[in-house]
Amino acid sequence: MCGIAGLLRFDGRPADACTLERMTGAIAHRGPDGAGAYVSGPIALGHRRLSIIDLSDAASQPLPNEDGTILLSYNGEIYNFAEVRRELVARGHRFRSQTDSEVIVHAYEEWGVDCLARFNGMFAFALWDERAGRLWLVRDRLGVKPLFYAARPGGIWFGSEVKAILADPEVPRRLDYEALSSYLAFNYLPAPLTLFQDVRQVRPGHYLIADRGGRIQVERDLSVRGLSGVYALGDTALTKGEDDTALPGLAQVAKQQGEHLGRALAENLERGTPLPPFRFRNRGNTAIVGRHSAVFGFGRRQLRGTLAWLLWAVVHVYLLVGFEKRVLVTTQWLWRYMTYERGARLITTDAPPLLAPASGAERPRLANSDPPPGLFSSAPTVGGLAQGESFWS
Repeated sequence: MCGIAGLLRFDGRPADACTLERMTGAIAHRGPDGAGAYVSGPIALGHRRLSIIDLSDAASQPLPNEDGTILLSYNGEIYNFAEVRRELVARGHRFRSQTDSEVIVHAYEEWGVDCLARFNGMFAFALWDERAGRLWLVRDRLGVKPLFYAARPGGIWFGSEVKAILADPEVPRRLDYEALSSYLAFNYLPAPLTLFQDVRQVRPGHYLIADRGGRIQVERDLSVRGLSGVYALGDTALTKGEDDTALPGLAQVAKQQGEHLGRALAENLERGTPLPPFRFRNRGNTAIVGRHSAVFGFGRRQLRGTLAWLLWAVVHVYLLVGFEKRVLVTTQWLWRYMTYERGARLITTDAPPLLAPASGAERPRLANSDPPPGLFSSAPTVGGLAQGESFWS
């Protein structure tokens, strides 16, 4: 993650560089790889950088265009930036870095605010247009990346975290009791609320435009197609849009979502970042792993790597709770599994493989696989421990 912060003054006073430094310093943990600042007249843009795609200084922010009339402070990732970049290059734009942030700058030059329809990703950014004299604050469609602002008579402050805005004492710290009530009721703060009366969130899928004169306009990203309801009619379920026009049937919608998911995975993996499967725990993320397997061939090598990681974690847990006892228990458990369980499967195919044989029956074993003394003692055991013995003792 990165961090952005800044302000635009409405009262004719110049922006203060020291104030901007305090704002970016408050979110220094979001970007340990570098800091950048731009202060000119009423505008101040700050950035804390966490280098991911382009590690060179050419990708440092705030990032200007060729003539310095457009500057960008950006947090997030545009997954399809390579595709948009190729389109911009075909239209005559020239790039000096490999970062996705420069794609936003040139896309704004080419299409204005309509460039949002071409972006697929998670992002929050502040773009200053010197010629138009306006500040553009944008948050991605799902609100993955945070973006807060405080609009006051003297100006507008913004940042990736509330603490960046409150770093300027000109912004009051008054508790918002309505927001506090919502938090206690729902255990989260619905946008645009925050716990401070003068600080608000940019809603997911929305953007804000502010000019030097103090006019602030909040708009919805028109590339977001909201749904007012889903009407299930057996197998011919229809999704009804806000304009009451019937969208494709449920089966086609599912197919389109699968295609979008595959495209998003391909774009996300262009930078060479592997997907660790042990991170995914719910159905949605399981779908990501499944789609990754179908499209990109997630197979045995990744699975072996995951199992090796899990084994490493288990061994370290054992080491933390006592070396000798835990290694002994693990050895006994593995020996039992390798000798008795697999022998039972080979010799008595009709017996349940994970249950001990009946009382008095001889335990089947493989050849040359005598267990260590005391392993199969007469005392009942559970998981390799004597009955009544605690695993953590």
